[in-house]
Amino acid sequence: MKYKLNDWAGKAHTVTIPDGTTEVAGVVVSGDEILVYPVFRDPMEDSRIYDSFEGSFHKRLEDGLWIDVEEQK
Repeated sequence: MKYKLNDWAGKAHTVTIPDGTTEVAGVVVSGDEILVYPVFRDPMEDSRIYDSFEGSFHKRLEDGLWIDVEEQK
């Protein structure tokens, strides 16, 4: 299964996650999204110059779309 992580410039980087995944979680470091759950994926780790924590994300797959869990409250 494929999932897209965005870098600081808004460019999408496709990563592989386990088939059947319905939830993902990660952090944003220097504008780059890093997947932490269900697997660790950081496609920009070799090009990142700064490592400043900017937040986190948690998304759930619903009807084929990744929805931010925080927006569902």
